[in-house]
Order: sequence, then C-alpha cells, then structure tokens
Amino acid sequence: MSARSGSAEEIRAKVIELADRLERDQPSVPLLESRLQELVAEPTGEPGVEARLLGVMPKIAAGELREAFGKRVREVWAR
Repeated sequence: MSARSGSAEEIRAKVIELADRLERDQPSVPLLESRLQELVAEPTGEPGVEARLLGVMPKIAAGELREAFGKRVREVWAR
C-alpha cells in the first residue's frame, strides 16, 4: 500500500478534480476527463496508479499541457 494515497474513492475524486481543472484551462483536450475516468474506474491505491496516469498523457496531450498535468498529479499524490 502506498503511504501517499487515501481510499480508492479519494484517489478517484482527486484525479477527476485535476481533469476538471485542466479541461477548464485547456478546453482543446476534451478527452482528458473521460480517459482519466477509465484509468481510475478501479483504482488500487498502489504506487502503480500514478505511473498509469502519467503514462497515458502522451496519448491525450503533448508539450506544456502534458507537463503541467504531470506536475499536478505529482502534487496531489504528494499530499
């Protein structure tokens, strides 16, 4: 178990919140939220969840947006 993560529901809520923020900031990435919801439909709370989230970003976005999202995901997991 990861000391950084809460319950599966808390993890999912945090990721959806991040997706919502990014969608508002970058409406040109409409698939972001749905792809993230797919990834966290059954979160385990294990460290691999973060890697899965960051790993999908190249498929959804590139450049600055990808970098900003990765930073936000890491900030949430650090809490």
